Parts: sequence; structure tokens; C-alpha cells
Amino acid sequence: MTRDPGLQPERTAMSWLRTQLVLFALGLLFLKVTEQGDITALPVIGVITMLSAILGTFYCRYRFTQVFDNDMTVSIKECWIKSYLSLLIALLAIGYFTYLWAPKI
Repeated sequence: MTRDPGLQPERTAMSWLRTQLVLFALGLLFLKVTEQGDITALPVIGVITMLSAILGTFYCRYRFTQVFDNDMTVSIKECWIKSYLSLLIALLAIGYFTYLWAPKI
């Protein structure tokens, strides 16, 4: 039985691009919010988020310009990258809730 990869690599690359765009926009939003608030962790989270989006662009350029074989598997490095992105999204949610629940002076 032969497997047809179809458009799967392109769809995956496009989903990574959407994730990077959202992360970069959220980083900008966190930097903009810090102008109004006095929470010092938010600009750090914003910068980390934007840097992660930029590094993700380089990773996707490297990863999704390779020729795909039908027997390619997910490497341990890719598992670490996906875990890092999940941790970053959790950090963004915690930062957002901190901003919402912080006392406004």
C-alpha cells in the first residue's frame, strides 16, 4: 500500500505560520498593555513571545523546505519545540489573567 502525503506538509506549514503570526501579535499586545499597567512581567512575556515567533519562522523555513518522505517521523527535537510552544501559551494565559485580576490604581 502506497501512501500519498498530499497537501499535509503545506497545511502543517501554514498552521505553523498562523501560530507565529498570532504569537507575534500577542507579544505586541502585551507590550502595548504595559504602557497602561504597572505589571513588570508583561513586557518580558511579550518580548519572549515575539522572539519565539521569529525563531519559529526560521525553524519552519528549515523544517518545511525539506523533501518529505512517506516514512518521515517526528523527531525528539520537534516534540521539545511543541512542548515549548504549549508552555509559552500557558505563560501567555497566566500573564493575561494576572493583568485582568491585578488591582487597578
